[in-house]
Amino acid sequence: MKMSPNHKKRITRIVLVASLLLCILYFSFARLRTPVTDNQQLLGLIIRGFNEVHYAPQPVDDSFSEKIFREFLMRIDFNKKAFTKEDVNRLDQYRKSIDNEINAGSFEFFNAVMKIHKERMDQAYRYSKLPLEAPIRFDREESIETDGEKLSYAADSNALKDEWRKYMKLQVLQQLNEEEQRQQKAKAKSDTVKIKSFEQLESESRAKVKKSNEEFFSRVRELEENDWMAIYLNCISNIEDPHSE
Repeated sequence: MKMSPNHKKRITRIVLVASLLLCILYFSFARLRTPVTDNQQLLGLIIRGFNEVHYAPQPVDDSFSEKIFREFLMRIDFNKKAFTKEDVNRLDQYRKSIDNEINAGSFEFFNAVMKIHKERMDQAYRYSKLPLEAPIRFDREESIETDGEKLSYAADSNALKDEWRKYMKLQVLQQLNEEEQRQQKAKAKSDTVKIKSFEQLESESRAKVKKSNEEFFSRVRELEENDWMAIYLNCISNIEDPHSE
C-alpha cells in the first residue's frame, strides 16, 4: 500500500519524538553517573537525530547559522531591554560561524552571548530601579514601542537606560490606571469609601511595580547555565524542525 505524504510525515515525527525521548532518558541517566552534562554529545545527538529521521533536514550552513543567531538573541531578550546595538555588533562575528561550531561541537557563540547577557541583566536591574525611586511625572508626552518584533536595539547603554525609564513609566501608568478604576468602582458601590489622592495612588503603583520587577529579576538570577543551554539547544532543535517546538 502506498503511503501518503502526510502519513509518512506523521510517522517521521513520531520516530523523531521517540528518538529525542531516548536522548533525554540517556542523559538523565548519565547525569547520575557524572556531575558534568556532556553538551557536546547532546548537540551531536540532536543534529544526527534530525539528519537520520527527518524527511527533509535543513543543511547546517551559514543560513542555518544566521537563523540561530537571530532566534537565540530574540528568545533571551525578546523586548530588547538587555542587549544594545553595540553588543549585537560585537557578537556579529559569530553570525555565520555557528554552523561550524555545531559541526565541531563547540559553544563559542553561546559563551560569548551569556557573558554579555549577565553583564547586561545586572545593568538592566539597576536601570529598572532608578525610575521608581521618586514620583513619576506624566505631564511629558512620550511614546514607546512594546512589540518586541518591531523594536530595534538601543544604540548604547545611555539609550538603553532611557528605554528602561520609559518602560517603567509605562508600567506604573498602567498600574495607576488600574488603581484609579478600582477606586472608582468601589466609590460607586459605597459612599463611605475613602478616596486616595493621585499622589497616594502613584506611590502605591510604583511600589507594586517595584515588587513585580524585583520578582522578575530574582527569577532570572535563579537560572543556571544549564537552563540557558537548554534554551540554546532547544533553539537549534526548533530551527531544524519547527514542529519540535
